[in-house]
Amino acid sequence: MTVSLFVLMLLTIMPSEATSVAAPVDSPPGWTPDTLLSLDDNQESRDPALVIDGLGRLHAVWKDNRRLGGYDEIHYRCKDSAGWSEIFSVGSLDTVHNTPDIAVGPDNSAHVVFMRRWGGVWTYFDVGYRRRDGATGDWDPEERLTFQDSLGYSGRPQILVVGDTVFAFWLREREVPPEIVYCYNNGTGWTPPQNITGAGAVPLGYYDIQATENGWVHIVWQDSRNDTQQIWHRFHNGDSWSTPARVTFHGYETIQPDVDSDSAGNIHLVYTGGGPELRIHYRIWDRGSMTWGTVTHFYSWAGAPRPMVGVNKTTGERHLTHVGNQGIEVLAYRRYDPGSGRWTDSTVLTWYDVATGPAKPVLDQDGYVHLLFWDQRFGDQEEVFYKTNRIETGLAEQQAFHPPARPLVVPTVAFGVVRLLEERGACLVDAAGKKVLLLNPGANDVSRLSPGVYFVRSRPSAENRQPSAVTKVVLTR
Repeated sequence: MTVSLFVLMLLTIMPSEATSVAAPVDSPPGWTPDTLLSLDDNQESRDPALVIDGLGRLHAVWKDNRRLGGYDEIHYRCKDSAGWSEIFSVGSLDTVHNTPDIAVGPDNSAHVVFMRRWGGVWTYFDVGYRRRDGATGDWDPEERLTFQDSLGYSGRPQILVVGDTVFAFWLREREVPPEIVYCYNNGTGWTPPQNITGAGAVPLGYYDIQATENGWVHIVWQDSRNDTQQIWHRFHNGDSWSTPARVTFHGYETIQPDVDSDSAGNIHLVYTGGGPELRIHYRIWDRGSMTWGTVTHFYSWAGAPRPMVGVNKTTGERHLTHVGNQGIEVLAYRRYDPGSGRWTDSTVLTWYDVATGPAKPVLDQDGYVHLLFWDQRFGDQEEVFYKTNRIETGLAEQQAFHPPARPLVVPTVAFGVVRLLEERGACLVDAAGKKVLLLNPGANDVSRLSPGVYFVRSRPSAENRQPSAVTKVVLTR
């Protein structure tokens, strides 16, 4: 019997420099390298939110443990033609702040809502709000929307703007039963909070809101009033609220809803549930018939993939992100092409097999996708990163990362064997990002693998805070 021999051509691929926009292995073709927006200071930075105003400026917020005043803060950065602004602490420095959300109005002003502690360390949260003027960039004083000392960490306030009216929503999970409430300000002051989920509802955990181009306001939430958590939906048509309606009737828990809308006012919903593999579900609410369409299912390895959707209002393209792909915890992406009527295969956007947060696809006026997310590539603490498929040639789009970890394998010709130099854990993945072999230090037999392109990838180093090194391996007979 003839034994096939494999010749391995090894090329170590390093992360790009700060002035380069060429995509390294960490970014597939057509996507920029990741830009670090938070400070790499071993402090928790997470729960980011991103919006784009009418001038094309990006507004980013996240929760950060930097603690200039001794407390957790809400950090903000704006990106215009000159690049990203310096970090600004949105919340006052007198108490702990958490879980921000951001929206922009027709005047390009940015509106930020967040949780703020009532008082000391062991108190609960209230809802805070602050506005940034779209013309001057000045911030109005911080406002408190509630004075009830009643919200836990699951309050998750959200905000949207319809015309000259600002809406704020949050979850009162400590009420019995829990309820989602909202208030609004049309220029005359904030109204008292009103229950939006209705009698008999038991909202828990995640919910999402969306304002369509015709001014309708939609809310979806996970509700446990039945034996399992299911998704419910309600909308305001400009005159009144609809009756709350159940969306899902699965025999398993359905959670983590996220929505966007198209130019016709249809609602695009993604959510999580079931398993063991088809854990992501997508369906459309038709504004004309006011009914939900059939469900499309997608694969995710992660138990809680946090899918999120963004819709191009002009072309109808849909963009879906989620956490977890082919056995590793990464950020993944797929796109729906309305011309072909098909979804693309999932693309891996990050190659760090570490705890990773979700990324809402935010589209600019030209249809490019912008993502803001957190992960733990630098160690045990989260940092916030930005990525886009809008590649601006010649511009510095990212801060320099730490030097990469040393090469993973000996760069010599090998015969059916990959010799691992790393003492840390590493694996061999194929070009689609699927893990095919766990590697041990020393010689690893790869003679049974098919010829082709593979990547040897290590876990990032928490000790010296380096990102993972990735080595391209070409197997040929």
